Amino acid sequence: MLRQVESSRILRTICSVLEQWSRAINAYFNAWEQCPFPRIGEKQLCEQVYSLFCHAVVNWLGRHKKEEDKQAIFGAVTAMMAVVLHDAQHQDRVWKQVVWLLQQYQEVQDTSRVTESLHYFLKTLEELHAVAPKDKLRAIAAAVHREVKGARACAAGPGPAGRIATEGQGRAGRPSTRTFLEVPRGCEHPDPGCFVQARGAAQFLQHFPLSHLAGGLWSAGTQKAASDRCSACDLSLKWTFLPQLGDETRQHSAGHKEELRQCIVLQARIYPEETVTFLLSQLSSENQGSRGTALTLLGAVARSDEPAVREKLPLIVEAVQPLFTESGTQLRRALLGFIKDLLSVSIPSCLAWDVVAHIFVEFRRASDRLAVEDVQEERDLQAQCIGILESLDLSVEGMTELLWPRLLQYVVPAQYCGMLVPLLRCLQALIERQKQTEGQEDTEKPADVQEQAKKPTPQALLVRLLVVAACDQCRECAVAALQLLQALQSRIHSSLRGLWPIRIPRMLQYLEEKTEGFLDSEEWQCYLLKFLTESVEEMLVDQPWVVCLSRELSQQLSNPSSSAEDKNFLYQALGTVLASCRQLTHVQEQLLKYLKETDATSPCDRQVRFPLLPLLCPVSPRPSPAPDLFHFLVAAVSLGQCPALPS
Repeated sequence: MLRQVESSRILRTICSVLEQWSRAINAYFNAWEQCPFPRIGEKQLCEQVYSLFCHAVVNWLGRHKKEEDKQAIFGAVTAMMAVVLHDAQHQDRVWKQVVWLLQQYQEVQDTSRVTESLHYFLKTLEELHAVAPKDKLRAIAAAVHREVKGARACAAGPGPAGRIATEGQGRAGRPSTRTFLEVPRGCEHPDPGCFVQARGAAQFLQHFPLSHLAGGLWSAGTQKAASDRCSACDLSLKWTFLPQLGDETRQHSAGHKEELRQCIVLQARIYPEETVTFLLSQLSSENQGSRGTALTLLGAVARSDEPAVREKLPLIVEAVQPLFTESGTQLRRALLGFIKDLLSVSIPSCLAWDVVAHIFVEFRRASDRLAVEDVQEERDLQAQCIGILESLDLSVEGMTELLWPRLLQYVVPAQYCGMLVPLLRCLQALIERQKQTEGQEDTEKPADVQEQAKKPTPQALLVRLLVVAACDQCRECAVAALQLLQALQSRIHSSLRGLWPIRIPRMLQYLEEKTEGFLDSEEWQCYLLKFLTESVEEMLVDQPWVVCLSRELSQQLSNPSSSAEDKNFLYQALGTVLASCRQLTHVQEQLLKYLKETDATSPCDRQVRFPLLPLLCPVSPRPSPAPDLFHFLVAAVSLGQCPALPS
């Protein structure tokens, strides 16, 4: 039948049969024990397939131009290669054809079939635990990297001695694909299995007499003779993947992209050292696309969470960190994708925290640029940052230790307000998970001095979360802020354990009952201020804490990034806290500060003062401010000037 291939239709039919037959043999090898049929020797089957494999290599490779023919041929040849791998004496022949398989990325239009065949070959390689030549492993990694990058590659290699070159006619104005096979001087009969080939048979026949091909199949005697003649020859194929002048991008389906990633994951699982080394080498490339593709593949390798790969995560993280300062949008996007993949597996917190912090650094960079001009790319980067926080799997080993309490440092700064909803939800989930795993509320590992300095104070957290909850335009933010307050109650102050479990659920119910657009802003803020008043009353015995709370309110009031709405609520909250404060000297200092900074003749500034009036009209029974302080305020507001404080 093989000698009767006279049309493309017959060729494709035979290739289909060979492919299915070879895959069935592979399945038979893998299910040897369960197979009900009489066993056939592995070596016997491999020899039969090897004869067909050699025929296909000699007679079909490079002879057919139609896309359908090429697809059928490499499907059959790859399936036979996977079978021949089981026979150690023929593995060298198989590895010499791997480069031909990779060349098909340049030869065919639909490369998804090439990727599927490569994936199948690597899967077989993993099952056999076969030893692979390092240059071939690098060639596979380079081909997958190149294909993921989405650009065409040009394969080239020097030929210092004799060489056979096959050159295809390229498109107008573009370099053609060229494959070089090095043939050592003095080798008159190179092995056909060494050739990758070729669009013409002329050069091939110069080295292989027709007598060797008599009968259509390469005889066993000819195989041995050729092998003996070339045993002293170091016939090698050297590939270097270089960018063409006219690179063009390929459009891959989501399934094809995933299979490409699986190819590199399979290779990393079998040969982690060689694969990781190659990908890390691409991080130093001058081409931004090459660095971005390497990050994508490193992320896929990290996400596989294989033991051999896990050992190399510290090395990978260390190599990636210098890229955090890159400004290119494509690379920034790839970095965030790598971080998302990395955080899906267990990694020591000392290594991963800088990676987590980069999410917030990137969000701030995008915000800073958007403040100057509206750029969609920056909005997409912000959305990617938010997506990473939303997708964090807190069940991953070590994730709680990694994120808590470090994430708290991003709650207070206003530049991260766009990330507050996923951030607050993440923190709440972390606290709840910590309670479940530790069996108690307040147990947490002590942080080092530097981390402790970045951690916000309980007063800062309380003020910030109340301001977020006061925003009636974002119901989602208000709910998340109140839920986190409830989770943090014992960390804010121990006196609140009795009040907040009762009050906060009522406030959440109030928000739930109010449909979107029907929340009265003034009514809701009065509700929050009453909640603040009750909370401060619970802490009256701890006056230093209350004083620190008023100072935190003053500090956030002076923040230039606070909106007018936020400042309005902060003024009211400051008046509420000062009204409850028993240290009148501190109260006078705070009032004098704001009265001096306000222009009493300005209608706008006059409105700013009014929120401080709760000081004069206490909400609940408690000692009123000193009479002298009362007269001082009346004089200041009515006369529009700041008299000296009474002694």
